[in-house]
This record gives sequence, structure tokens and C-alpha cells, in this order.
Amino acid sequence: MKYVAVAMALGLLTMTGCQTSPFQKSDDPPVELLDDKTSGEIQVREPGLIPAMGRRFRDVPLPQGLREDTDRSFVYDSKSTQVARMVYSTKDSLSDLAQFYIRQAPNEGWKLVSTTQVDKSVNLLFSKPGRRLDVKASRQGVGRSNQLVILYLPEDAAS
Repeated sequence: MKYVAVAMALGLLTMTGCQTSPFQKSDDPPVELLDDKTSGEIQVREPGLIPAMGRRFRDVPLPQGLREDTDRSFVYDSKSTQVARMVYSTKDSLSDLAQFYIRQAPNEGWKLVSTTQVDKSVNLLFSKPGRRLDVKASRQGVGRSNQLVILYLPEDAAS
């Protein structure tokens, strides 16, 4: 019985000193999208993630350093239709990913339609005539990369 108590005490001491303890709250600040003083203008903090040179679609920005999950990604590109579900893993924070898309997507003609933020994910919905871009960044757990899922769809496609 003494050994069990000692082992538990050592385990708790070890976990309290660990930076990736599952009991610690995330250090990621909430994504800062709006400032009350700017009457709805989006506030972007600088500097941020750097855009990648290569991308699947010319109007869908991607930050550098992503690793594509080819088993979970699907891309269909023809002259008349473009549909994609692209899944990536990254060490970048959810806030940095959200800020990247808030800053870069308008440069490609996208308009931010809505944002949703919950404890472990951020979802940004963009649109342009005839197209929809749904960007979701989520935490995958302690010690794992964050996940970025991008849906590139015709505007009238069902969710």
C-alpha cells in the first residue's frame, strides 16, 4: 500500500512539472477577430505565418510547413467542377492558423462570412461568387499536431 501511495505521489509531481500535462489549460490565446473600437473591422496581429509557394488551388492560400494527410484528403478538379477536402497536420497554433486565413484569404477574393470558436477548434467560413471555403483548425490532443481541414466547394453544395 505504501508503494502505491509513493508511486502516485511521484506521478503527480512529475505531471505538475510537465509542460504538456493534460490537466493544464492551453496557452493558446483566444482568436482575436473583432475589436469593439473598430466597428466590425477585423484586427490582424503581425507577424504571422508565411504563405506556401505551392498549393492545390490558386485561390486557396496555405501556410508553410503543413503536412498533408493523403489518406484523409480528397481532391476532384475538372474544367467544370472543383471539390476538395484537404487535411493537413501542423505544429502551428489555432490562433496563428485563423489569423493566417483572416489575413490571406481576402487577398484571393474571399469574404469572411462567419467564425466559430470553441475550446478545441476554430472554424472560418469564406465565400466568393460561386465558391465556398470552409477552414477548420482543431487540436488533436496532448503531444499531437494540430489538424487543418479545408473544404473547397461550389457555393450551393450541402454541408
